[in-house]
Amino acid sequence: MTRRILSMLLVEDKFLMSNRREIYRITIDDFDNFERDLPDWSVNKEEYQKYRKYICEKNDIILSNKINLLSNGILHSRGFILNSKDYNPTYPRWYNSAYRKFKFWAKVNFFYNQNTIEEYVAYSGSIIGFGYFHWLIDTLPRIILLKNSEFKDFPILLPQEKKEVDFIKSSLNLIGITNIIWTQNNVNYHCKKLITPVQSWDLLNYNPKNVLSLRSVILSSKIKKSNISKVYVSRRKASFRKIINEIEVIKLLERYGFKTICFEDYNWYDQISIMKSCEVLIGIHGAGLTNMMFMPFMGKVIEIFNENWTKEHLFCFFHLSNVLSHKYQVIKCRSANNQSDLNTDLFVDLINLENLL
Repeated sequence: MTRRILSMLLVEDKFLMSNRREIYRITIDDFDNFERDLPDWSVNKEEYQKYRKYICEKNDIILSNKINLLSNGILHSRGFILNSKDYNPTYPRWYNSAYRKFKFWAKVNFFYNQNTIEEYVAYSGSIIGFGYFHWLIDTLPRIILLKNSEFKDFPILLPQEKKEVDFIKSSLNLIGITNIIWTQNNVNYHCKKLITPVQSWDLLNYNPKNVLSLRSVILSSKIKKSNISKVYVSRRKASFRKIINEIEVIKLLERYGFKTICFEDYNWYDQISIMKSCEVLIGIHGAGLTNMMFMPFMGKVIEIFNENWTKEHLFCFFHLSNVLSHKYQVIKCRSANNQSDLNTDLFVDLINLENLL
């Protein structure tokens, strides 16, 4: 028995990913081609055409048979994590050896409580799907996809530990999602019939239809807009990725009418209120820039980022600006000790900043 288990762990889990588990798939819309102009500094000439055009993947909803779910977003079958973008778009990096696979298999089968769900249920998250950026760009659009489909009346599985997170609680309430099963830690949920909307984006390519659909739903609410037109998003209360000379930066921006905002000081509805009137948004790379989604179209976004960062980090908010028709500009900044780490603190050149205002 042990030898059989280990041999299964050492090979690809192709038998788990066969169509036997997929009952049927519904295509909501087909592939779309999108084209955009990239800023000169983003890529070299050889890469320009590659990144200028892209194909956005189709929106699918899959109905699967006998899929297991953990509250942290991992989908598996009998303790074997499903290595497929359809089920685990963010495949766990630690699941990379026979020992770790065996440890995971033993844990979910012998040490977790077991809970069987006989009814149809839907799941729209992922391992990283509950941070602010990923919630708005990935998870919530997929919930809206379900809401607008024939599966709208089935309960959605979401982790209990996220139930009181303000932006999750408020956004679900705003779009009218109340039929929820809150999953517990250390419980293995056996879903006889699982409905899964497929992730349709990556860091380089958003699905504009999904982003704009979510934006439309949220902005159609009765949240009033503020009178703030220029916002600087501060990370001074964060533990990493901060502006070293932020006092000087704030003094400069205040001369141009900017208001400094720490989004963690505001509930989610108030954040939307602020952004509904915002015309210019400035901030260091971070989840707070995701709120550009609620700005009026044709706004201006200035992102502060490390000159040594890779283009994946760079394109993240450039593409979101592109979808929302915002003018996007950047300030390349040197980091402490010339580090390329995403979370290192940065020093802003005030002359470069003022030239963009």
